[in-house]
Amino acid sequence: MFERMRERKGHVYVDTYDETKRLIEQMKNYKAPEEDGSDDYEQKNLELAEEHKRNMVELEDMRKEIEDQHGKLVEEAVEKHIQKCYYVEL
Repeated sequence: MFERMRERKGHVYVDTYDETKRLIEQMKNYKAPEEDGSDDYEQKNLELAEEHKRNMVELEDMRKEIEDQHGKLVEEAVEKHIQKCYYVEL
């Protein structure tokens, strides 16, 4: 009964049972994709984490260098100011 083609208003339709049966067979035969994609994701994630660590170290080094330069500039400015005041008073 469900195995036949049916005709309605001059059109021939595949019986819905046949289509459902075909889709069920497709699902039974479905093979999931390989897990290679997740390995790539994990590898990229590790690479990004390592790059982030390197960038953080580099930023910290730059911050220290800027602080050192700032300290030196302040010291030089204070010395110049003291010398200027000292020579003006004499």
